[in-house]
Amino acid sequence: MKKFLKWLAFTVLGVVVSLAIVMVIMQQRKPEILAVINEKLNEWVEGDVRIGNYNITFFHNFPNLSITLKNIHLKGPSFEKYQQEFLRAQRVDINVQPLKLFQKVISIKSIDIENGEVFVFKTKTGYTNLDVFKEKKSDTLTVSTPRSILIDLKEINLKNVQITYQDSLKEKSFGVRFTDTKNSIISNDSSYLIHLGGKMKFDGLMLNSEKGSFLRNKSVVADLNLILDSAKQDLHISPSSLIFDKSTVNVSGAFHFVDQRRFQLDIQSEKLNYQEGLTIVSDTLAKKLGVYGIEKPIDLRVLIEGPMQPGILPAVDITFSFEDSKVSAGKIDMDKMSITGTFTNHVDSTLRYNDRNSQLHFASMKGLMDKIPVEAVATLTDLVNPILKLNATFNVDLKQMNQHIDTDKIKLTSGHFVSQFSYRGTLMEYLDDTKNKYDGKLTGTAKITNGKIQYPSKKITLDKINATFAFTEKKFEIRKLALRLNNNDINVKGFFTHFVPFFTNPEKVGKANLTIISPQMDISTLVQVRKKEKTKISKAASKKKLDNLVEKFNDKLEFDLDFNVSELLNGNFKASNVKGRLILANNEFIIKNAMMNFASGKVKLNMGITDLQKAINPLSIDAILQDVEIKEFFYAFNNFNQTTFHHSHIDGKLSLNAILRAEINEDLRVLTPRLNGEATFTIKDGRLRGFEPMERLSNFLFKERDFSDVQFGDINSSVSMTGTMMNINRMEVESTVITMFIEGRYDLLDSTDLSIQVPLSNLKKRSQDIPPENVGVDAKAGPSVFLRVRPDKDGKTAITYDPFKKFRKNKRTSKVR
Repeated sequence: MKKFLKWLAFTVLGVVVSLAIVMVIMQQRKPEILAVINEKLNEWVEGDVRIGNYNITFFHNFPNLSITLKNIHLKGPSFEKYQQEFLRAQRVDINVQPLKLFQKVISIKSIDIENGEVFVFKTKTGYTNLDVFKEKKSDTLTVSTPRSILIDLKEINLKNVQITYQDSLKEKSFGVRFTDTKNSIISNDSSYLIHLGGKMKFDGLMLNSEKGSFLRNKSVVADLNLILDSAKQDLHISPSSLIFDKSTVNVSGAFHFVDQRRFQLDIQSEKLNYQEGLTIVSDTLAKKLGVYGIEKPIDLRVLIEGPMQPGILPAVDITFSFEDSKVSAGKIDMDKMSITGTFTNHVDSTLRYNDRNSQLHFASMKGLMDKIPVEAVATLTDLVNPILKLNATFNVDLKQMNQHIDTDKIKLTSGHFVSQFSYRGTLMEYLDDTKNKYDGKLTGTAKITNGKIQYPSKKITLDKINATFAFTEKKFEIRKLALRLNNNDINVKGFFTHFVPFFTNPEKVGKANLTIISPQMDISTLVQVRKKEKTKISKAASKKKLDNLVEKFNDKLEFDLDFNVSELLNGNFKASNVKGRLILANNEFIIKNAMMNFASGKVKLNMGITDLQKAINPLSIDAILQDVEIKEFFYAFNNFNQTTFHHSHIDGKLSLNAILRAEINEDLRVLTPRLNGEATFTIKDGRLRGFEPMERLSNFLFKERDFSDVQFGDINSSVSMTGTMMNINRMEVESTVITMFIEGRYDLLDSTDLSIQVPLSNLKKRSQDIPPENVGVDAKAGPSVFLRVRPDKDGKTAITYDPFKKFRKNKRTSKVR
């Protein structure tokens, strides 16, 4: 151990002695070394070089010897004119091998520069301050003529050194601060191997003033490998990397400064942070891309190639992809999106490379758009006014749509929806929510399978929905729609117009032309037709997209329907083979030219219901009834809500021409007190059974005759209706028991006042088995007995004698008045 320590002490002492000898030699040769440095600088530099101070030390880069130059200033020959130094540095350490000094050779191992700035510029006249350097004459620094001092420079270390380049002629600029880098320049025949590595901060790189700067205010850890071929004047970028705060970018390429004067760059990043990437690209591109947001990192590759000439943009080709990311694009929010795409700015190689000649292609887009699954392929061409080519598929379970709606108003409970469509037109048109008409081309199909929708506020359930649709920018076609509406099976075909694009903003009012076919429809199950209620809650909920769509269907869609219903039901009402046209528009429900089989006869009908937004709706009916069974007719309409006359009392066939005006309630029931109209009618094969007012006639007339079952001849008359009252013009009633003439007022409530004229000819014996024959209302009846039918004090219909014909006198008096 003692021997080892002894040898160690000798070794250390030897090193110290050697270093001391070197220091002595350097101090002795200091004037000579400085003279060589000044001589070499004069060979390199055309201008003024000033060194504030210098010293020599081993302590800066041991075991190398460091020549430290302080406060260095390098001014070019035109400094007086432009007042801009080419170089200034607070400190430069030239590190040399001390043992070489014994051979009178200065071998430079490295150079350290701290707190410096290099500023290179080129004016609009073409002058550049690079004229500070003279043409190279020698590669050596010599201390004496017979022996040379060789430059063996393998490392240049920069700390806080700013390098700036400004070209006013070509409007290009570059600025970078070498915060802490280790660099090298190694000569290899006519080329130089250059490495830049360490922390840097880019102020900006501007290659085109119109496009703005790249790498604005970006800190980076660089590993750049360059090959400069001085003979060919080419600069090659070997595989290199730039590490930013959140991303790593790999770079390679080449610059050819003469002959072809072209360049190529290959930029790649497997996990580029989108927001950080916006700070790397040019200002104008960052502004365009800034309207989009991508959460997850992007796999990116950029190929740039073109001539190094001012005003000519290079060819740019980009491929990109990302997976399972949130994406925002204006008002559209996307989630779990996976996208693969490309970009090029030379769609047509014969045209200038610019935004108009650019194309952004999304080869694959898959994810959730507004929480709806979507797959799409999209292409944007001409980025000045982008032309969009879009092919998309929406594929969703209907229940997933409930998150877009107020389920208290409408609820999707089952089923599946698939839509495929393509669009060819401008992007701005496609994204414009105020647009109500497309100039572009839109085509698509949609399909619903086994759908079920509930509309609680209107007590409507639609189920077993199976549909196929097709649409364009002008028309939405229902090719097939089969469903059950409150247990009513319905088939629909037809089309919508003026209600695209996508039903979002109809052009004025949408039109629906449909054909509806149903084997059976029970109207009583649809008691709230288009009832409109707007509460504060519903107004807030209507902000949701699908709710808005429902509101627009409800408020801004006009229906023009051809219907064919095999069986139509509403309570006791039953009709078959119902055909006609239905128009639903402007809060009006109109039926035109309807025909049906009803009560064993035929009916032709025109009907209108208005003010559908209100609880009570005005009703108008123009009807023609032919050979309708009276019994079924009264039964179908609940005996018109009166109890005096029941459908079981009467038989016969009714033919009627009627014009009625009334009102109906939410249950589609006629409000009789508000009824008015006119009608002419014929009753054939009439028969009256068990009608108490008729039976009471036996108390006054022909007690031996049976008034409980009476057959009638043809009854022809006309009536006018007001509320519950019918004013009956004089009509002949020829029956098996009696001949009489009736006129007056019949009231479904309590103000009936009828006059009955009974000719005395009825005293003649007649057989009730012989069918009655009419003589006509204008025939001379001869001596007669007059009866009056009115309610008694108990409210029952009573028949009294009218020996003085007071009814007729009152009638004549009212006419005079």
